[in-house]
Amino acid sequence: MEQGETPDWPILIRMTGWEIYLFDDGKGLWGPLTDLRAVFELRSGALTTCERIETALGQKVHGLFVPERLCEVLSERNDVPVNGFNERNMDQDVMIINGRWLATGGIEHVKLLSLGCGVVQEDGQLVAGVVPLSSAMQIARSGDSAGHLRLERLDQNVLIERPWDILAHLETALFVDLDSMELPVFNGGVDGLTMIGGYQVKIARNAKIHPHVVIDSDKGPVVIDESVIIGSFSVIAGPCYIGPESIIPPHAHIRANTAIGPRCVVGGEVSHSVIHGYTNKGHSGYLGHSLVGQWVNLGAGTSVSNLKNTYGNVQCQLEGATPSEDSTTNKFGSVIGDYVRTAIGTRLTTGACIGTGSMLALSGFVPKHVDRFAFSTDAGTEIYDMDRFIIVAQRAMARRKHNLTVNEQQLLRHLT
Repeated sequence: MEQGETPDWPILIRMTGWEIYLFDDGKGLWGPLTDLRAVFELRSGALTTCERIETALGQKVHGLFVPERLCEVLSERNDVPVNGFNERNMDQDVMIINGRWLATGGIEHVKLLSLGCGVVQEDGQLVAGVVPLSSAMQIARSGDSAGHLRLERLDQNVLIERPWDILAHLETALFVDLDSMELPVFNGGVDGLTMIGGYQVKIARNAKIHPHVVIDSDKGPVVIDESVIIGSFSVIAGPCYIGPESIIPPHAHIRANTAIGPRCVVGGEVSHSVIHGYTNKGHSGYLGHSLVGQWVNLGAGTSVSNLKNTYGNVQCQLEGATPSEDSTTNKFGSVIGDYVRTAIGTRLTTGACIGTGSMLALSGFVPKHVDRFAFSTDAGTEIYDMDRFIIVAQRAMARRKHNLTVNEQQLLRHLT
């Protein structure tokens, strides 16, 4: 254990008894994925990172520290304080946790933290610590734990930095998440359902599995959540999660290491991908090794390339002002931001990054990097008129009985 300067607090060992506060330190580079959400709200398996931390530590988060631009929308989405806290509680001892920690490594070190102690990953970045709330606020704002904590250094890096880090840990996260889900273990009783493999399959009692569906749990578990509908002749391979009220149309092939959020429609072929909620990919087309935001509509035949003809590592440009980066993997598809829409037959190149709110209707390949709110056709690219964009977004959300709040509208406008 490495020792650093710290206040002379008593060493009190409490197994996750501290109230938990998450912070988004603004580090890493995420492209459009964190335009409208904090990093701990990203779906990094069957669960969001926040949900996995809560599950791992056995209690709900009590407060959040986020970049100021996100404060209002997170306050709407959560029933805990965001960035503002009662001054009377400043001396309360809390556990502060980095929102980029997936809670799949280093868990026991975090659970055993005592007052005045913290855990850093191999490169020195803070994972978690136990301090008074006043110190937690300072750490969250500065990202610097010096002078606040005695530090233990892990022998590995456990904080994610880029979208492809989520995919690299997706299989592990899915195994952890699916094991924790309290749904009935399936033991037969659905006519026409073919089961392959020995891993556990959990299916909600009100899910509907149509005839001639294959569930392949040979390589990992499968969880089909509440009110899901699986169409005939579909194949679902684990590890895989299908979120509440999602629909898998007939003849779909949902391959291993796929996580689908709530109220999605996902057809065609999908492999090793994370799809956030309320997204439509209802038709044929391939999606592999990709991360897709919320309220996305991928037109019929939209396909994503996830492997270069050279079999080399995939380059990806996450921001227009930054250079392309090596994803460190030869399989990486696309990063697709919230509210993106593609026309029929759209083709996305390997390592494409599609900005929030863009609309793509191109007869050729889509550029590797598409700016936020780009309205792209063969006639050229313009920036989407924001008033018109918001009207269209409201229509799409109303179909699922959701509203685009005033704060969400302001955040979208802030991105232009």
